[in-house]
Amino acid sequence: MLYEKHSKEFPKHSMVTPTVSNDVELTHETAIKQELLHGNLFDDNIDHFKKTIYREDDNIQRVFLNGLSAYMKNPNNSRLLAPTGEGKTYLTSEISKTFSSSDVIFLASASAQSFKYDFSDYVVMNDDGSLESMREKLTDLETKLASESDSKQKKSLTYQIKQIRSNAYGLVDFSNKWIIFSDSQNFSLWESLKPLLSHDSEYIVHKVTNKLGGKNTTQNIIFRGKPAVTYCSAKDESKHDVTGEIDSRFDTISLHNDKQKYRDSLTLIAKKQGLAGELFDDEVVSKHEQKLACMRTQLLKDQILKYGQKDNPVLNPFMITISEIFPNDSGMRSRQLDRFGQMINLICICNANRRSKVIIGDDEYPIVSINDVLQTTKIIKESPVIPTYKIQFFNDVIRKAIQDLANDSNISKRTEGTIDEKTWITASEISDFAEKTLDKKFGRQKTQETYLKDLEDHGYVESIQDSTNKSRKLYSISSKYADIPASLESTLIDTSTLDESCVKSFLDRYVKHRLSSKNIQIVDESGKSISLGKLASTLCIIDTDMSDSSHKSDSVEASIGIEIFED
Repeated sequence: MLYEKHSKEFPKHSMVTPTVSNDVELTHETAIKQELLHGNLFDDNIDHFKKTIYREDDNIQRVFLNGLSAYMKNPNNSRLLAPTGEGKTYLTSEISKTFSSSDVIFLASASAQSFKYDFSDYVVMNDDGSLESMREKLTDLETKLASESDSKQKKSLTYQIKQIRSNAYGLVDFSNKWIIFSDSQNFSLWESLKPLLSHDSEYIVHKVTNKLGGKNTTQNIIFRGKPAVTYCSAKDESKHDVTGEIDSRFDTISLHNDKQKYRDSLTLIAKKQGLAGELFDDEVVSKHEQKLACMRTQLLKDQILKYGQKDNPVLNPFMITISEIFPNDSGMRSRQLDRFGQMINLICICNANRRSKVIIGDDEYPIVSINDVLQTTKIIKESPVIPTYKIQFFNDVIRKAIQDLANDSNISKRTEGTIDEKTWITASEISDFAEKTLDKKFGRQKTQETYLKDLEDHGYVESIQDSTNKSRKLYSISSKYADIPASLESTLIDTSTLDESCVKSFLDRYVKHRLSSKNIQIVDESGKSISLGKLASTLCIIDTDMSDSSHKSDSVEASIGIEIFED
């Protein structure tokens, strides 16, 4: 392994399948799995994670789905952006503990070319494009060569063996792997991984140079499979991604800055340090509960591998209408809609044990429910143009500072004789207000460089030259945000148009005329045949837990400045 690993940061992954020593235990385990399948595998694990990860309900879902997507044909990529100490690595490690250790690659760092040298086997590519182990292919030829007496045949076999060796590829297999980077990476790594992150091809070939015997020799390396990637960063990396190529390949997750979250985390630490053995297990999470969570993740994996490896793994009666109401203001929306649809598919497959199916020949496909779409709209939202912590600073510091200082006579004099009645304040006054409000050191220069420059560039604040001091600027709120705070995120689509009529229209157009064929059948979650009318009404029933607060995004009182991002 040529990339750097720091084992002390790695989570200890639980084995998913408990040890089975006899038929009685096997029967008991099977009964437990059957009972778990009657529940909600995904939501039950979300509730499990919430016992040790506080006030990050929506982000728990995002990271868990990111990991589960490793078992789909087209996995997802996510990046967690948050200041140092906000719990990025903790969140990913707690969730990854329920996955099989062989499926998770947890890295502190990796150099740009390191993965190309981490091959585990040599393979050859057959004429049909499939890969075959070089060792297996050579064994047959070497056996023939050992028993061959004809010199011409020996020469031919020797030549074939030589060709196989020279044309072999070093294999790096990413199939069903979840790669987690626990810290910020050099941007050159993402540049080198762009083809892999795009998921455009099953195989990606690289040529690398090695020095053998004092001479440079080339070697073919082939990447197989498409990993799910999560990386955690405390840096604002938007300035490096000038073309948006990295941003278009990752769903960005911003952790919540919340004083209650910090208090709950301190309480958990106190319990870990203060409660011995089973006392902690009984109070927080028992070993039995952790084992059940691992079993649920394994069942989800089995479910995803069963359905998610197909090119078109689900029937989605809402997708045509979604494409019609999806934003179409730029070319990147195509990739965004593709990710949006893939997330719907993944959520549907996670709930496949509770979904209707369409059976076409020997293949079975889960059918998307409105609940899968609603959950996706809560997980994938319109990305803000700048990191959300800067928008939170604008809402909680700059807007409040201007409101608080509006009646100050010295400040109001700055706009005397002008048509503009806005309140204009200095960077020093903003930083002083932030320090007083958040009890954290800011300073004028850091406030300007970290916050005000980007906020002005993106239209959140405006600036003018101070007429009394030509060396400084005055800042005020843009008219757009004079009366309302800036939104941290917004939904990509209006789901009010996704009703029973759009489902019936889809079924009439694409399914109804095919039902006369004996090759297709619609069944409910129990496997009982149902009509299209019954299916349409069933798909539009909203689960009660989608309308209550069980998994809603946290409404957080931001505490910006607990620790600002590193530049």
